[in-house]
Amino acid sequence: DVLGNLGTIHYISTSKTTVEGDTNNSSTYNKVHVGFGLWPTAMEGLDQFLVIAFYEGSASNLSQGGAKIAFWDTTSTNVNKITWVEYPDPFISAMRNVNGTLYVTSGRVNARGTRVMRYLGGYTFEEVRVIGDGAPPFAGALAGNSMRVLVGSFADVPTTAGGVQAVTPSGD
Repeated sequence: DVLGNLGTIHYISTSKTTVEGDTNNSSTYNKVHVGFGLWPTAMEGLDQFLVIAFYEGSASNLSQGGAKIAFWDTTSTNVNKITWVEYPDPFISAMRNVNGTLYVTSGRVNARGTRVMRYLGGYTFEEVRVIGDGAPPFAGALAGNSMRVLVGSFADVPTTAGGVQAVTPSGD
């Protein structure tokens, strides 16, 4: 969430009294503040962490700024580690844990082209593929299995249509 240009993470925990999720079980509003100008764009679990992608910039200029990723253990009152990776794109649109490997899609707002990267550990991401057509997918439009990562997209040739790009871990 963004409150007063301050990126923040809320912790929601529910339990079952009558039906699943009907009882608040120590949810915490504003559990973690991540900094001014950091806007959460996507989340995914990886090992013991919740991985959160952020856009760093302002609402008035979405074409500038840079993407950031935070790793949070979900219990600390501070984000454990933020990787300040130099991304070629300012916006991370989706992340997906595929068999223990984090895949990330990034691009520019209102522009074509999607970069697919995988997290190797520490501060290292490896570019797997660049998809020239289509915009970066929404967070729910990234899936995968041990054979491939599936990226929701669209194409303009021969006509405008939605589609899915299959990317193998080797980038083919």
